[in-house]
Amino acid sequence: MSVADPERIDQSALRQAQARVMRRLDRLRRALRAHLIVEGMFWVVGAVFAAVLVSLLLDRWLRFDPPTRWVLLALALAGIAYVVYRRLIQPLRVPLEYLDLAELLDRRAPGVGQQISNVLQLPDLLTAEDHASASMVQASVLDCAQALDRRDLDGTLNRQRRRKLLGEVGVLLGLALGFAVLAPDVTELWARRWLAGSPVRWPQQTYLSVQGVGDDGVLMVPRGELALVQIDAAPEFEEQGDGRFSVAGRGKTPLVVESTAVPKSVPPQGVSVSYRLSDGSKRRGNAEQFDETRFRYELPPLAEPATMHLTGGDDWLGPILIEPIDRPAVRSLEISALRPGASQPETIRVGEGTSQLLFLPKTQLELTLVADAPLSAADALNTGQPASGWSRQDERTYQLAWTMSESMALEFRLRGQRGELLSKPYFLAIGLLKDREPRLTIRAAGVGRRVTPVARLPLFVRANDDFGLGNLALDWELASIREGKQHVETEQLPLADLTPPDENTELLTQFEYDNELALSDTGLVAGNVLKLRGVATDASALGEQTGHSRWLQFQIVTPDELFYEILMRQREQRAQFAEALESAKAQAKGLAELDGTAALPGLARSQQVINRRVWKVANQLSASLVEMTLNDLANEQARDNLQSAIITPLETLHADLLSRLRAEIDAVGRGGQVAEDKRAEAQALADQSVEVMESILAQMALWESFIDVINQLRHIVEQQSDILKDSEEMQQERTESLFVE
Repeated sequence: MSVADPERIDQSALRQAQARVMRRLDRLRRALRAHLIVEGMFWVVGAVFAAVLVSLLLDRWLRFDPPTRWVLLALALAGIAYVVYRRLIQPLRVPLEYLDLAELLDRRAPGVGQQISNVLQLPDLLTAEDHASASMVQASVLDCAQALDRRDLDGTLNRQRRRKLLGEVGVLLGLALGFAVLAPDVTELWARRWLAGSPVRWPQQTYLSVQGVGDDGVLMVPRGELALVQIDAAPEFEEQGDGRFSVAGRGKTPLVVESTAVPKSVPPQGVSVSYRLSDGSKRRGNAEQFDETRFRYELPPLAEPATMHLTGGDDWLGPILIEPIDRPAVRSLEISALRPGASQPETIRVGEGTSQLLFLPKTQLELTLVADAPLSAADALNTGQPASGWSRQDERTYQLAWTMSESMALEFRLRGQRGELLSKPYFLAIGLLKDREPRLTIRAAGVGRRVTPVARLPLFVRANDDFGLGNLALDWELASIREGKQHVETEQLPLADLTPPDENTELLTQFEYDNELALSDTGLVAGNVLKLRGVATDASALGEQTGHSRWLQFQIVTPDELFYEILMRQREQRAQFAEALESAKAQAKGLAELDGTAALPGLARSQQVINRRVWKVANQLSASLVEMTLNDLANEQARDNLQSAIITPLETLHADLLSRLRAEIDAVGRGGQVAEDKRAEAQALADQSVEVMESILAQMALWESFIDVINQLRHIVEQQSDILKDSEEMQQERTESLFVE
């Protein structure tokens, strides 16, 4: 096979053919890239439009919070970026060389790709050492070039699809632009919420807020107590300018609403509450509506934090952290009191003692309250009104200073800095201590209201004062008849000076004076009326005060008159004792005739009556003996006789025989039958008691006879004294008459 001379080949024709094909392929490449750009733009615009539409609808429906929007926006941008890369960047990065275009064209028009390859690649064979026939290469290239010239390569592209995609892109952009023009507020709000991260909410009908929630989103409640969550469905909006309004009490992220006017909230039909406890358990409930726009929910006592969510109408809020904290309380309460007359104040710690807080008028007081936690405020009320002088010293300490003039009923209310929780009311009563005048009691035991001029009055005076006694005295008032007129003499007899010798000695608040007042040296006569009362002064710093006891009044009578009264009382006691003796005899007879237990209760009661009568007679006679002694009636021998022969035997009778007799009577029928041995013992004691009583009654009669004899002798002596006195007066008159003559 002969080889042609390469120089005889028409190189220009080959180059022209290649150039024509390459120019057409270049145009085809540009058209294809434009087609890829249009299709990529369609996918990108569609993805963006879908993301915007879905975000708008879901956000309008579900009202995502900023963190959720940020996450969803990041996912949307990632998806759009993927579409941009997959549908736009990656196709455009394909090099689309001539042979690549030939391969693509061959898919649409079979054979075209081979023709393009022949035109572009066959001339390269002419440069190889073992090149093919030049004429054949030339002929093939030119034939393929002519065939390609007859082909519409641009027609292989789907221009209708590109126009459709461009139209659809225009429609999507038109829809977006039209929506932005028709609803600019919605568009702007969407853009600000999704692109600017604004917390501004979509317009809604209901707005809720929880009272007590701070800017940190924490609701503080009392630890271990039932707590009411107050929910307001018509909260107050705070204008921030530029048509923006905010609502507090919704957690960490405040609610911002844009409106030309103050938004209005429509109360929902109900508010649901859900909260999660520290142990992970969840609880749900419905708030109770107690006002047109207000709801409340009662939380159980909490010791650990919990989180809460609320939903009502088209509004919701949360999570709100519920943190249990302790209420503020009073750690210490001290009162500094400078009492009148004192040089140094006294400090009193309230609650450490049991004594009441009582202070004198003009006492200078300073109360210091210290709380156990920092306070934002503290109130002190006196009988429901703010106390004057209440001042803040620091975040825990408050003071109240005043001068005591009236009783105070203080109430303290503390408000803590954390949570603004109120303390439980703390009440404190401070009373006004009135320094009363001294209180005195006086009595004269052993004498009656009628005494002789020589009586000895056993005075007992007791004085008490709140803070200290100064002096104790006795007021004396003597009433007599002189020249037919009543004459009253008064005198004060000092009894004791109770003033302390120095400042270190404490004042006496109680003093007892027990002594006898002898009337023999006072010149009293029968017919006088003597009145006595105790009087005391105190050592009050507010001024001396005087107190008095009641009056003791004594009628001064002659010894004969008083003695006669006492004898009448003694005779009355003797008559009662005689009746007791008759009862004792009847009892002894009953014991002797006892034949059954039926009569024992009556005998026991009779014995009890006898005991009481004997004891009463002994006491009355003993009292009359004391009165006789103090009034110096009868003589000492007669009084000793009364004591030894009558009173002492009566006391012994009551303590010994009668007591034993009562016990034996009770023992007679103890077994349900009459015990003969016990009856015999009781009979013996009864007979012995009768004998003793008869002996005492005889001594009573003897004592009265003895007194009658003494009185008769005294009267005889007095008559003799009167006769002697009259004789001396007559003798003196005769002697004087002789000298006169």
